[in-house]
Amino acid sequence: MSKKRFIQDYIIRLHPPINAVQGCIYEAENVWEIIQKAGYGTEQSTPRQNKDYYAELNTFQREWFDKFWQAFSYKKGRDGAAMRWGQLGNLSVDEYKKIIMAAEREAKNIIPAGTVRKMAEGWLFERRYDDQGLTQKHIFNSTLNKKVTLHNEMEQLQLLYGASKNQSLLKQINKIKSQLTEV
Repeated sequence: MSKKRFIQDYIIRLHPPINAVQGCIYEAENVWEIIQKAGYGTEQSTPRQNKDYYAELNTFQREWFDKFWQAFSYKKGRDGAAMRWGQLGNLSVDEYKKIIMAAEREAKNIIPAGTVRKMAEGWLFERRYDDQGLTQKHIFNSTLNKKVTLHNEMEQLQLLYGASKNQSLLKQINKIKSQLTEV
């Protein structure tokens, strides 16, 4: 912390009346000197060293991070995201694919007006990809629900067709049958 910052914080915390601010500055400078003589702090703060977290990823991690970054729609804070990606360690291909699929879904999510999308660094740190995870059970249930819906729709159309013999209904029934075979 710099001396200037220390004195500003000191005065803000004490919040003296306006006529006592000058005395408070003098007091803060004395406290600063005492702290310095005791060996705490430095006169000048040194800038933090920036690390290139992307460069620290191994080739395998970097390959998958690039795919993740491509899938994630909010392109801010790439280096912080690379730091979090590196903290995940070496994952399996399936685990990386799971994260990328969740990032693609996140990119498609519509966020409410007045809110901001979560940056990739925080999204990875909070393991949001686990929140959305498409497990095999979810995929199975989704497919099953689609089949049931199509089957019910086809039954209703078949009842209508049996009563009216309308050829357009027959076309719709055949279309649903082909959708069922695709699912």
